[in-house]
Amino acid sequence: MKKEEKTTIKDDIEEIGRVANVITKAWGANTLSALTDMQLGPGQAAAAADMDFPSDAKYIIAAMPVLTSPAGNTANEPVTAKFTLQSKSTGMGLGDCTFLAQPIGSSLLKAVCAMQGPCEDVIYPIFAPIPTGAKLKIYATGLFDHTIEPFAGIVLWLTDGDLSKLFPGRFPQRHYVVGTFTNSGVAAAEVTGSKLSFAGARRILEVGGFCVGTTVAALKGLMPKFRLTSSDLTVMQDIEGFLNPSSGQVDTNIQEANAGVTRFPISVPVKTPANLTDKLALQVAITTTGNFVLQVCYI
Repeated sequence: MKKEEKTTIKDDIEEIGRVANVITKAWGANTLSALTDMQLGPGQAAAAADMDFPSDAKYIIAAMPVLTSPAGNTANEPVTAKFTLQSKSTGMGLGDCTFLAQPIGSSLLKAVCAMQGPCEDVIYPIFAPIPTGAKLKIYATGLFDHTIEPFAGIVLWLTDGDLSKLFPGRFPQRHYVVGTFTNSGVAAAEVTGSKLSFAGARRILEVGGFCVGTTVAALKGLMPKFRLTSSDLTVMQDIEGFLNPSSGQVDTNIQEANAGVTRFPISVPVKTPANLTDKLALQVAITTTGNFVLQVCYI
């Protein structure tokens, strides 16, 4: 596949698979623990543990977080979490590697079907080399203090191919940072979150995030427009876009339809260290507040 024809991480995985072996490895599932970092274990609610790599694995190609509501939603609670990969080994410079799972919208009835975007929409390119004998810590962290904790797991794509030799300069390592889960307010007006801060970046390759409701109100959908602004963006000023909207409903007993994490590919140089201010403006006023969070991918 020619470089200019590449469109998705699935294309990358297919291309790597033509010259090297590619497997998937799953870790978790474990229940979250309020708003604290919860280290995942090997499965079936096993205790937290570091993940060993196969002895011949040379690169993490990608990661896909998985999140599910255990017994139906508690009234007025969205199900949300972020995931972090953390190296336990010298020489495995993962750096910033925190990203969002697909959220589940809030509801007033546990009996209502949970609406959630496909997990395949949040396959995140990583392209991190794996040193010999490396171990990995994987954390899941709730963004909302859930009454009934959700389950969290993750899938990693691994290869025995040395990408730096097979594709010189083709797959630079990706890093991800996530902002703070911030109240959207109820007005059709802009609110400011916390800064997204990171160092060592040359270029931002992706921005996105999601906005979810809390208390469900009839006929009140979410139409969220985000903006990232900073003097550290060296060209073309602010980055803007719409997060996936959540349509309003006729009855408060209907599940909030949530289209999941929005991801926009971009390419813009950035100073280092960088501080980006995240902002969100609801385009239509709502009755009760929601929450939003943004994320950035950089190289």
